Amino acid sequence: MCEMDELLLEGVSVRKLDDELRAISSWDKCVLIARAHAKVCALQLKCGDQLLVDTVLQLGSELFRTGGGTAILIGSSSHDDATSVLLLLSTIEEATQLWTLLLKVCRDGQLKEDDQQKCAFNLRTEEASAAHYFQWYGHLCQQQNMLQDYVRTATYQSAFLQNSEMFKDKVVLDVGTGSGILSFFAIQAGARHVYAVDASDITSHCQQLVNSNGLAHRVTVINGKMEEVRMSRVVMWYGLNYGWDKTSRLWETCLLEG
Repeated sequence: MCEMDELLLEGVSVRKLDDELRAISSWDKCVLIARAHAKVCALQLKCGDQLLVDTVLQLGSELFRTGGGTAILIGSSSHDDATSVLLLLSTIEEATQLWTLLLKVCRDGQLKEDDQQKCAFNLRTEEASAAHYFQWYGHLCQQQNMLQDYVRTATYQSAFLQNSEMFKDKVVLDVGTGSGILSFFAIQAGARHVYAVDASDITSHCQQLVNSNGLAHRVTVINGKMEEVRMSRVVMWYGLNYGWDKTSRLWETCLLEG
């Protein structure tokens, strides 16, 4: 028989989101109970005597880890109900406990070492080199240097705003978001929603900037390698190349869930 893994967490904040990831209801100081057995995980969320969420997750259920690692987004479990649930955990440790438990079920133990080695990034990149790069990139001073390059930053903004028809009402993926500056430009250009992905610790600062600008309902910050992140929606990905010849080129492609 398979053993059951059980996790109980208190002080969890819960946000129910619509299909545009806008908060439609919220509760604080909730109790989370997760029971994983074989290929399913029963998840309950209670606030006092009120049962907020009572669902079963299984292989293929949509999961994201955001907000610098302390937030977990669980996608809609049915076509009839487009509501997603955002869980805000008190600590990184608690979030990691829950994330690991959910991955055992929803992604067939993706955190296992054997599975991590199958990731394209891990296959082509030396671990020490990657760790050094992400540590360097996560420093605020490096982001400051890039933002203070006025020609570079202004060129990005101009490319977005001058091609606003490509962004209007689109869902955009910002790969290697850093400070999130390109995500903000995408919103200025009319994007409906932006997924801002970065594997470094800069995502915690990016999330603060998103929150401070009142854009948490339109920009979702995801901490992780792009090769390991699963998207729950079809998104338009816009690549901007600012070359040595001081010219900018904008191209478009489509990324599907996978």
